[in-house]
Amino acid sequence: NKIDKKLARPEEVLAQTEALFLHLAKDPGHLDFKTLYAVGRDAKVFFDLPKRYLPTTPDLTPLFETVITHVPSPEKNQDKPFQMLISTLDYDPYLGRLGIGKIKQGKIKKGQPFVIVDREKKIPARVEKLFTSIGIKREEIEEAYAGDIVSVAAKADLNVNQTLCDPSFTQALPQVLISPPTMKITIGANTSPFAGREGKFVTNRQIQERLIKEKQTNIGLEIEPDPVSAKFIVKGRGELHLAVLIEKLRREGYEMEISKPQVIFKEENKITLEPFVEVNIEVPDEFVGIVTQEMGKRKGELLDMKTLGNGLTRFVYKISERNMIGVRSIFLSATKGTINLSTLFLDYFPLSDSPQRLRNGVIISAVNGKAVAYGLQTVCERGVLFIPAQTEVYEGMIVGLNSKEDDMEVNVSKSKKLTNMHTESSDEAIVLTPPVILSLEQALDFLAEDELLEATPRSLRLRKRYLTHVDRVRAERTSR
Repeated sequence: NKIDKKLARPEEVLAQTEALFLHLAKDPGHLDFKTLYAVGRDAKVFFDLPKRYLPTTPDLTPLFETVITHVPSPEKNQDKPFQMLISTLDYDPYLGRLGIGKIKQGKIKKGQPFVIVDREKKIPARVEKLFTSIGIKREEIEEAYAGDIVSVAAKADLNVNQTLCDPSFTQALPQVLISPPTMKITIGANTSPFAGREGKFVTNRQIQERLIKEKQTNIGLEIEPDPVSAKFIVKGRGELHLAVLIEKLRREGYEMEISKPQVIFKEENKITLEPFVEVNIEVPDEFVGIVTQEMGKRKGELLDMKTLGNGLTRFVYKISERNMIGVRSIFLSATKGTINLSTLFLDYFPLSDSPQRLRNGVIISAVNGKAVAYGLQTVCERGVLFIPAQTEVYEGMIVGLNSKEDDMEVNVSKSKKLTNMHTESSDEAIVLTPPVILSLEQALDFLAEDELLEATPRSLRLRKRYLTHVDRVRAERTSR
C-alpha cells in the first residue's frame, strides 16, 4: 500500500517480505503468495507496479478478483460434529459476554447444547442467542455452518481460547498465544481540589464498575484492587494499550487520577526478570545522531543498522520496556514527526541497568488561584511552561519543567504591584513563551514516582502526589 508516497520502495519491501516468508515457511506452499500494489486512500489496486502513479478512477477489481481466485473457500465440514474456537469477545448488556469465532466444522443453531472445553475443564452449556455480522451490523440468526464467523451467547462464562464442541466430540482446538501484560498503572477517583468539576462519573465505585465491564471484552487487560488504597491496579500490554483505555474512559465522562506506568517484573529461580522488546526505527539520516544518543543513554542494545536509501536509516534495538518509557514522545518531537517506530515483545530477561536520571525537576504552583502573565514569567525564565495564562491552578499542580534537577515552587498567581515610581522596565510588555501542551501519552511518560496525572473529560493536569509543601517534606523523610 501507499506506493504513491515520495519515499515508497515497494520492490525492496517485497524482497524483505519474501525473505521473511522463506524464514518462517514450514511448507513450500507458504512461499506461493500473490502480490498486489495499492493506494488505499484513492481506492486503487494494481496487479503490477505502475511505473508512474497517476490518480484515476477508483478501482478495487484486482483485489476482489484475487480474493475470489486464490483464497480457498471454507471446508464444507457440515457433517462433522460442531467445533469452534473463541478468538475474541464482545459484551451485550442483556445477554452478557459473547464468544466470537469461526466455526471449524459442523453446524450450530439456536437452543443447541454444547460443551465448553477449557484446558482440562468441560462445562455444559446451551446456545441462547446466535448472531452474525452483516456489514457493521449484528443480526440474529437461527443456524450457522462451517466457515461462518458467529457470536454465541450462553449462560456460561465464555472466554478467549475456549473450544465450543458438540457433546459427543469434546476435543479442544489449538489455542492462540496471548501476550501477557507487561505494564501497570494505578487508577482511582480524582482527589485534587478540582475533583467533580468536569466529569459525570467521579467515584471509585463507578470507576470499578466500568473497569469490570471493560475486562469483559478487553482480553489483554487485568484488573485488581490496590492493597494499600481504594484504587485499582490495571495491567496492560504496553503504554499504548493503557493510554487507549484512559482516553476511552475520558470520552465517556469519567474523572480519575493515574500513577506513573511501571513494568511488571517476574521472579524465576531467585532471579528478577523484566520484559524486553525489539524496537524497529526508520528515521531520516539527519536524525541518526539523535536516535543513537537517546537509545545509548537508555542502555539499548543495537542489533542491526542499515542505510535504506532515499535518505532513510533503519535501526533494530533490543531494550527493556522499562527503559523505553517516554522514548516515543521524545523521538516524535526531536525528529519533527518523521520517525517510524514499532515495538515487538520478545520475552522476559534478567534485570538490566536502569538509565541515569532522564528528566529534570518540575515547577509547582505554590498557591491556589488563577495563573497570570506576571507570575508565569518566572516559569518561562527558569524552564518550560505547561499552561497558558488565565488557567486555574491549585497548590501542588505542576505548571512547568525546571531547567535544573530540583523541584521549584512558584507563585504563578502573583501580579505586578502598581506604584507611582517610574523605572526603566516598569512599562515593558510581558511576552510569554507559548506553553507546551502535553498529550495523554506524553503526560504518562512525563510522570515521576511522586506525581499523578489528573484526567478529566476536558483536561489533563499533572500534579504532585502530596499537594502541600509540608506533606511532601514529611513523605520524603518517611521514605528515607
